[in-house]
Amino acid sequence: MRYERGTRTEFGETTILSPGMSMGTPTDGIVSIGPFEDVTVHGAKGDGTTDDSTAFAKWITALEVAGGIGIIPPGTYLLATEQILQGASQPIEIIGFGAVIKTSGAIAGFTVKDKTSTTAPVVIRGLKIDHRNNSSATYGFNVEGGWNVRLIDCTVVADDVSASYAAFRLAMSDATDGGTGSFWSVIERPWVRKESGGDGTDIPIAILIEGNPNASRIIGGGLNNCTTAILIRDQSSGDGRIANGLVIDGVAIEGFGTGIHVTSGTATAVIGGLRFINNRFEAGTTAFSFTGITTQPAVQPWLEGNFLVSDVTNYLNNPNNLRINLFDFSTTPNIGRPELWRGIDIHGQDGTDSPLNIRPGGGARGIFVQRPSDNANVARLVWTGVAVPSGRIGGRTNNELAIQGVIGIGGDGTNDALQLRGQVTISDTSTTAGVTFGTAEANVTYFIAAIVTATSGTPATGSTRIHITAKATTGFTVNVEVAPGTSNSVTIDWIMVR
Repeated sequence: MRYERGTRTEFGETTILSPGMSMGTPTDGIVSIGPFEDVTVHGAKGDGTTDDSTAFAKWITALEVAGGIGIIPPGTYLLATEQILQGASQPIEIIGFGAVIKTSGAIAGFTVKDKTSTTAPVVIRGLKIDHRNNSSATYGFNVEGGWNVRLIDCTVVADDVSASYAAFRLAMSDATDGGTGSFWSVIERPWVRKESGGDGTDIPIAILIEGNPNASRIIGGGLNNCTTAILIRDQSSGDGRIANGLVIDGVAIEGFGTGIHVTSGTATAVIGGLRFINNRFEAGTTAFSFTGITTQPAVQPWLEGNFLVSDVTNYLNNPNNLRINLFDFSTTPNIGRPELWRGIDIHGQDGTDSPLNIRPGGGARGIFVQRPSDNANVARLVWTGVAVPSGRIGGRTNNELAIQGVIGIGGDGTNDALQLRGQVTISDTSTTAGVTFGTAEANVTYFIAAIVTATSGTPATGSTRIHITAKATTGFTVNVEVAPGTSNSVTIDWIMVR
């Protein structure tokens, strides 16, 4: 077996010689990253039945001595012992295109662990983990306390795994505790999917981010048929931060319960600099969810350019009212199941902060709702069971502002209006009609706007001129200047504003 010079690697153009031979001194602008190691030279069979654990352990030890390029030729490698790579003083690049690792027992498919900032980068390319029918498997790829680790074009297929299983994991190091994170690590173009062979259940977690993998990135790839596609959470052995500076960019997520979920068992956990940009969601329940965190991060999570294709019920679940930057949210024109669709659902909580705070600048619109081009559905903006924010509310033909179950419009800084609207009729020789509130107002500093909306007969001139008197916490009186006259009436709608 011979590998010719000029092979492209993560670290440049490299000469690869026969097994066990040293690269020597780089010449002709060629970059040397160390010796070449083929796992089959160390005894690996790759036949899918032989336990190749011992051969892999020898191969990893050889790579850790001086770095270099590790080759896993095409084949299926059965491992009964977890393989742990800790890095070397020289870069390591593992190439596994066409290679499949299967495991037995409660182990990960491949682990990079306790790799420190003093060890050189590790790159793993094209390797596939097959965890079908191994219900004890823990993780596919496990990066635990790894600095400068890159997983590129790696695949995990699974079925019939445990409820805590994750296909990819970036985490703090339990062994060193309290600080060693998977800093500056990258999972690029990960592929996760459920394949037949087990009980047919979805993969519990496609990518698990635990603790503080500072400045790490998830870029591209596809995550399919997962209960939670990407779970980001704190870790007991960490420093109280959650994925500081993490960026998730351009990931396609399809068939999910929750797309990206940020959560914590500690209400005061710190999240900062999270950026979720240009991700694509299809056929799921909730695209983004933030739960279990009550303190406001110094740098709010940033959601930009994310795209919902079809059959996604909620864009954002934010029950603890974190401040989140939302930009350029978009969907396809035809949702497919519009009766389940929400553009953005905002779930607030009792407290002083508003679930949605919009500060338009320059001539920008605060909230703009456009009527669909097919004219079949009216564009609607709906507040349900909450106080409508203060400010001017306007509309135009074919647009609708629906207010359902609200407790008032605006406010005087202390009190909301309990009575929203009503209607009275003044008829015959009467010039007044009393309004009694079902619940007393806190004070009388409210305003009543009234307008004649209907008449009966031929009301006398002046009977449509209205004024309000006798305002009290229990009600008020509507007056017309002239009685409508016998067999005549005017109907008046009123609305309360604070």
